[in-house]
Amino acid sequence: MRLFLHFKTHRPLIENYEDMLAMVKEVGSEYLKCSLDVLCEPCQDDEHVIKSVKATGDLQVHSHFSGEWVKNSDGEVIYVKHRPDVVLANYPVFIKALEESGYNGYINYEFCNPALENHQPAGTEYVDR
Repeated sequence: MRLFLHFKTHRPLIENYEDMLAMVKEVGSEYLKCSLDVLCEPCQDDEHVIKSVKATGDLQVHSHFSGEWVKNSDGEVIYVKHRPDVVLANYPVFIKALEESGYNGYINYEFCNPALENHQPAGTEYVDR
């Protein structure tokens, strides 16, 4: 069994995938891998997202998606912005690029903001729902 540390794209230390890859290269350990977090990329254009996945390549060992989704009255799942500064990540292009690159790692759901329901703190049941 091999244990890897993974380094993710996250501001303010890491501004984008290029910073992440530069730091991994600087460390120079075969055990340091990446978690490319497309939501943290400053650009969500298709070309940029595809380029970031290709550049990360085999260093990509984990990723996640985040955000909040609810079902509307028609049963359609829609994205809900929990803060005005949050952008919707280009997940369709990101997932397709991962698949085309041969990525076979994990993608998990990350809920990383305070859970609020009707402007009141909510518990894990809110996240589960």
